[in-house]
Amino acid sequence: MPHLRTFLDKMASSSLNVPANSSITFTQVFKLQRDVLLTVGSLIEDLNVRERETNLAVEALLPYLHCKQQKILQVIIENYVHSKKNSHEWGCVEIFVW
Repeated sequence: MPHLRTFLDKMASSSLNVPANSSITFTQVFKLQRDVLLTVGSLIEDLNVRERETNLAVEALLPYLHCKQQKILQVIIENYVHSKKNSHEWGCVEIFVW
């Protein structure tokens, strides 16, 4: 999980503050970032990792909720959090966009 956390942190900063109409969404790096975010939730669940590692991985998703992050990446994480909230796996989860 540490490598996943490092990757997510690095990628979150690379897509932050990039204008929405830029060509970033056509790059391989962005597509990899999007695909990792789409699958990270099921990866965490399938690996059945301990709570501490799960918390670290979920914390790495928080920068993707930043209001200056690419909207498509925000939506992916919002959908993941909402799915966990609706399944009652996380109890009371609130999404904060800063």
